[in-house]
Amino acid sequence: MKNIPAIAQTLCAEIFDNLSGLPSDIPKGGYFFVKTVSGRSYVYHRIDRHGRTYDTSMGEATEDLTAKIERVKKSREHLARLAAAAKGAGAAECDKVVWLLVRQLYDIGFFEAGGLIIGTNAFMAYQNVLGVKWQTGTDSLQICQTMDLDVAWNNRSTVAVPTHLAERLTEMLDGLGFVPQYSTTSKAGTPAYKNSAGYSFEVLTPEVGRPGPPVVPAPKLGRHAQSLRFLDFLIKDPLPAIAFRGESAVKLLVPAPARFAIHKIAISTVRNNPYKKQKDLIQASSLAEILAREDPVSLASSYREFVGRGPAWRNMLSSGVASLQTNARAAICSVAARGHDDI
Repeated sequence: MKNIPAIAQTLCAEIFDNLSGLPSDIPKGGYFFVKTVSGRSYVYHRIDRHGRTYDTSMGEATEDLTAKIERVKKSREHLARLAAAAKGAGAAECDKVVWLLVRQLYDIGFFEAGGLIIGTNAFMAYQNVLGVKWQTGTDSLQICQTMDLDVAWNNRSTVAVPTHLAERLTEMLDGLGFVPQYSTTSKAGTPAYKNSAGYSFEVLTPEVGRPGPPVVPAPKLGRHAQSLRFLDFLIKDPLPAIAFRGESAVKLLVPAPARFAIHKIAISTVRNNPYKKQKDLIQASSLAEILAREDPVSLASSYREFVGRGPAWRNMLSSGVASLQTNARAAICSVAARGHDDI
């Protein structure tokens, strides 16, 4: 890995601040127009998706609403300049295919409702968070490449969900050519979708308590999700991050890097696929080495929480740590030795 130049990190921080300051009730994509009905002016939002146009009423054109919309418009112009500058300065730009999905997930309110990006695409998002670029050498095939976008959704979350979220998510997947991948052995709905290029999209949710069915309904998303043990640990206390491409940027949610590293170490022990196991360990090693140096408290805290959940969790993590690269194993052992007073 190599460090991202300081100016690029500063620009990414500015992009994040700009996105964080936007009013949450105003759509960030599309455009706005005014209609006059019975002598009164009303604002509408219009967005084009996959050859179809969608209009949504924003209400009467009050001074407050007009001011919010102007803020969003000015923000777009500023973001375009910041994104172009960040790319030029060496920040990590989002992959084209991933961007198509992430941009639309942002537009429909998926992240504001508490949804997360997980897996390799979250790992890639950490570059601008941690100020590094993962190298594109021999290890890039293991740590940086993927043909899927996994998202996590907590069915138990109490975060307010936009009323249109399920409908818009269906429109997004259909418009991008994602077809449901139904299991031949289960009559339940599917959490997995794939397009003609072989790119996959999958919805995951935590399995908490006694083991249940592998696929469960996710009512607020209007679909099903794969239920996974240990996912509740991964997505607890998520981290806001940014993704940008060209002259656009969005704010998304990813797991906290320390939780991601500890989770990857543990999950590697139950992988049947050697390629995925190696990828887990390389990603975990890369993060552990950085965090042990830059944020040892978070890494130690995540380690303590995981092993504190019981003997099975502790044994799983210990087995994974033994398979880590030397420097990463030493980093984990170092934070594991920290006393509770140090955390």
